[in-house]
Amino acid sequence: LLGLAGRQTGADRAMLIAAGETLAHMPKSAALLADGLLSWGQVRAVTRAARRMSREQRAWLDERIAATAELRDLSRSDPNELVWAVDAAADELRSAREAAAADDARERDCFFSVQSDFQGGARIYADLPDPRIAAPVIAALDDAAGPPRKDGRISRPRTQTPTRTPSRAPARPPTAAVPRTLKGHRGGC
Repeated sequence: LLGLAGRQTGADRAMLIAAGETLAHMPKSAALLADGLLSWGQVRAVTRAARRMSREQRAWLDERIAATAELRDLSRSDPNELVWAVDAAADELRSAREAAAADDARERDCFFSVQSDFQGGARIYADLPDPRIAAPVIAALDDAAGPPRKDGRISRPRTQTPTRTPSRAPARPPTAAVPRTLKGHRGGC
């Protein structure tokens, strides 16, 4: 009923409750919020980072945030700097098991698809968050694209004119040849 009276969505209410529970164990961060030195966006980031931490880990994170506030004038610094520092501190606290699970999740989130068209071209869609997977794909595409021209553009032969008129379908420049190891590859990496 309070959520309805306050005109808040379920997600807003859940974040307020989570922030209150988190800051209950982080008194220095709560004081920074009360003094107006932490924004609501920063508190949400702290809450997300600290939600699975133990009380001891939250106390350690609270000390880091307070030390950062003492070293920097938070009212004049970029708000994202504190968010990045909190994320880095949370990463330091993760156990090896959690780090391995996050790496596995990153590999599962990998996506690569090549869709051929009737004119011999292709569209490539990819989400490659793991640099170990992205690097060889980028290298293969760079090799297929050819050397850059003096004006900085990629050199490739044009078989169609790049003009577009309203009466015709849009002309597409030909795509670079896809390396044999990538042709027809669809799905996860």
